[in-house]
Amino acid sequence: MKDLCIETYPEPTFRRSAGGDSSDMALFFGARKLAAALAEIAALNASNLVLLGRAARADRLAGAALAPYAAWTLFATVLNGTIVGLNRGR
Repeated sequence: MKDLCIETYPEPTFRRSAGGDSSDMALFFGARKLAAALAEIAALNASNLVLLGRAARADRLAGAALAPYAAWTLFATVLNGTIVGLNRGR
């Protein structure tokens, strides 16, 4: 197994994935900017998929460990998109 550390991943990718959760939740729940939160979480998904791929190439176990988080954010994106769609006419 390779030695993994933050330096394994490019700084912007790691920072985006590690800190992206709070900003989309603040937009969705705090500011009630549903469409902006959807755009934010879509960007987070893209970053997570890049991070997941890089982690899996470095170490399969690391990729497997990140997979549930990526799946969770994809689910949250679908949920957010559904809510945006339901509120479009309001």
